[in-house]
Order: sequence, then C-alpha cells, then structure tokens
Amino acid sequence: MQATIKANIGYQGYSDFLVDLSSDQLVTWSKNCLNSHGLTCGAEPTYAYGYFNETGSAPVNQTIDSSIAGFNYTSSIYDQQICLKSEDYDYFCSLQNFNFSAANYIYGDHWTKGSSAFSGVIGMGSMSPIWNISHQITDPFSHDPYKSYNDYN
Repeated sequence: MQATIKANIGYQGYSDFLVDLSSDQLVTWSKNCLNSHGLTCGAEPTYAYGYFNETGSAPVNQTIDSSIAGFNYTSSIYDQQICLKSEDYDYFCSLQNFNFSAANYIYGDHWTKGSSAFSGVIGMGSMSPIWNISHQITDPFSHDPYKSYNDYN
C-alpha cells in the first residue's frame, strides 16, 4: 500500500502525491517529463502524472540529478509556495516559498515500477520543509498566503 497526500505546489492545483517518510525532499513530475524509454512519464513503467507546468516559472537551479522513494531523476529546482490538504482542515500553506524539484526525466523507478507515481513525492523526514508549514485557512490560489479564506467570501 502506498501512502498519499493532497498537495498544491507552485499554484498548480491540488493533486495526489506519494509520501516518503525517510526523505527531506519534495519532487513533482514536470508536464514535459520523459522516462528512460523516451516516453512521457505517464507511460509504463513509471505512470507518473505530469503535474508541474514550468512555463512562466524561473528555476533557481538548473539540472540536478537526485533520487527519492526509489526514483532516480533529473530536475530543475524551483522556489514557490506549497500547500497541503487534510480531511480536518482545508489548507496547510507555507508562509514562505520552499525549494522543490520538478523532474523532467525519470531514469529509474525501483520501488513502484508498474504502479502509479502520482504527481510526485512529498518527503516527510525530520528535516523536510513540510514541517515549517503551519495551519491556516488561506486560499492557495490567491498568491497571497497572508489573506484569509474569509477575505474572499
């Protein structure tokens, strides 16, 4: 069984992400992602949903190789807001931007081969930036995390 959580990274909308309790990284799959077979990441064997649209976003670091949850990938680093969603609260959003990877090439899928890679992986290790998110009810699409949801209604 794979644990998932809903997340909104860089104002792209909520989607399901795998959870990795041993990692401190956050990675999403780029809309233009390819796998080692030269196919889109949504194809076999990765079945990764191309979530992050890099158009209009400037990376803070270009092309790094890394791994998380059994995936080996090449990505760019972005610095944007991250929100999580739970059953009890509408939103948990960051008050500052966090670094995350947007993978454009997956060349290894060692743990989940043949099953969904969802929209990426949220690392929830002890040093993960996720633990700097505090509960607040904000509108993640407003681009203003200091405004309350009620300010819009």
